Amino acid sequence: MFENDGDTVSIGDSTVMSQKREGFDGGRFRVKKKMERLSQMSLANVKEARRKRDRDRKIGDVLWVIVRFSVFLLLIITITNAHQNTTPAFHQTQSAANSFVSHTDAVTDPLTFWAWLEEIALQSFYPETSYNDDKPRWWEQGFTADMQSVLVSPPSLIQARVKQGLCTVPAAMRNFSDKCSVAYDEKTKETGAFERGWKRVTNMSEVASEAPGWSHRLSGYAIKPVFGLKSHYWGDGFSLQLGKSADEMRSILAELNSNGWIDGQTRAVILEVLLYNGNLDLFTSLTVMFEFSEISGVFSHRHLHTFRLRQQPGTIGYIYVLLEIIYVSILLYSLWKEAKTARAAGWAYLKEPWNVVEIVNFILAFTVIALYGSNRGYSSMALAAVHQGKDQLQYIKSLVDINLMYGWFLSFLVFLNIMKMLRLLRFDPFLAKLMSVFRGMAVEFSAFILYFFLFFSGFGMSGFLMFGTTVTAYRAISLSYSTLFQMSLGLFDYRELFDENPFLGPIFFLTFMCLVYLVLMNIAVAIINSALPDVRNHDMPEEDRYFLQGLWERFTSLFGLHQAQLTGWRSLNFLQNQSLSHRSGMSPRMEVRNFALLEETYQIL
Repeated sequence: MFENDGDTVSIGDSTVMSQKREGFDGGRFRVKKKMERLSQMSLANVKEARRKRDRDRKIGDVLWVIVRFSVFLLLIITITNAHQNTTPAFHQTQSAANSFVSHTDAVTDPLTFWAWLEEIALQSFYPETSYNDDKPRWWEQGFTADMQSVLVSPPSLIQARVKQGLCTVPAAMRNFSDKCSVAYDEKTKETGAFERGWKRVTNMSEVASEAPGWSHRLSGYAIKPVFGLKSHYWGDGFSLQLGKSADEMRSILAELNSNGWIDGQTRAVILEVLLYNGNLDLFTSLTVMFEFSEISGVFSHRHLHTFRLRQQPGTIGYIYVLLEIIYVSILLYSLWKEAKTARAAGWAYLKEPWNVVEIVNFILAFTVIALYGSNRGYSSMALAAVHQGKDQLQYIKSLVDINLMYGWFLSFLVFLNIMKMLRLLRFDPFLAKLMSVFRGMAVEFSAFILYFFLFFSGFGMSGFLMFGTTVTAYRAISLSYSTLFQMSLGLFDYRELFDENPFLGPIFFLTFMCLVYLVLMNIAVAIINSALPDVRNHDMPEEDRYFLQGLWERFTSLFGLHQAQLTGWRSLNFLQNQSLSHRSGMSPRMEVRNFALLEETYQIL
């Protein structure tokens, strides 16, 4: 008997006698014997064939998904690289930092601040001498100190002030000081109009004539705050422009200095400059912030961002636009397919963690598209304002914030898609071993991170409290944490701590290096080493091993290194077809058709 999922073909003595009566020769008899031998393992062959068929289908689906997603990921990375303009933007940012933001750490009080403006900033924006100390030639006039960039508009100063009378000195301390001031926030900031010398204007009709540069101006273009070391500011305050030439800027600074524009209520002065490099077609937004503490000292901070106002010219620009259109089309198609899957699965769709990641991916993608549209819209309005001779700063300053956030979200989107790509390659044995290491040390490393955070926070706060007022690297909590993190990696400056405090400095340094750098870091290495045997002992699941075997067979057969063998099921089908066809007197054409029908039945099974 030969059984095939319920179908029975009887090959017995009666069949042999009928074959003899029909004139079957010895070859037909050997075929019958072959069928009888194969019938003993037909059931196993059917199961193996089904398993291989499912594996081949899975391999084809996985390879197609990997290729498709690789093209999609390459598309996202190309769009991101076009936005970032990595190499020219980096050099432009470095050039601006070296030319316009030098010696800011030397500003420690109002006197050094005015000296920095008159000597460094003025000569950077309106250079009066060239590189050889001669006067700039006529074709060099109009350029800034780097001789590559021009000012889009005159530099501007914005001062953030606090109100008076918000605090009182205790009676016991009035012999030492009778004045005090508060920190800057939205409740304590000063508004209104003032005369020179910070005398409040009582008649508002005199504002325009008496003190045009001493009035509080709202910021109508700030989308995100300007972050300093002590607080954040929304760009509103007592703002003024510094003129369109060196002489005009020098006279404005002298007038402000003589009238006490910076006093005890000043908490921050923000210098804003917008540069344009025509060689690279790039804009650079430069923001230098000087925060005047209510205690003592000045903390400087800077923000530089280089961006492109319009699409790249030429063929490359149209190619990038085409890639963006293709990306949006693929995204909408993927969203449609994912929505169908979520609708069919119902609430069970959210139980899969990677489905939640997919939802976050779509949210990020459409956020990026919205920011891209806003970026293009503000760019068009800024260019239109330039052609019409209007003020384009209200659009460009908003464009700086939008462009910056667009780059952030685009980077997050690329990172998330790279994680999805690694998930598609999870059958890779090397990635499987790496994940086994992470799973093996998850509990111990989580406890280590907790202990490390407690130790690190304690040293960070101690460094800020002990050296924050005197050492630049510890002047803020964030800088203290950053400095200690660099020390944990082996980058430190011991002499700075020793010169500041010969007693506490060495104790702080040695304690941190012994506990964090030597002890905790070695504990982390020990945890990783304890998880490494899991890599050696890692045993892949049978299903993944079988999948990799089929993938390797397909790869080698593609180059002719492996020849797929004809399975027992296919051989049995052929032999059965031969026997039945000859027994019924079929023609060769009918035999081929019968064999095709059996092949189709095999595919269905």
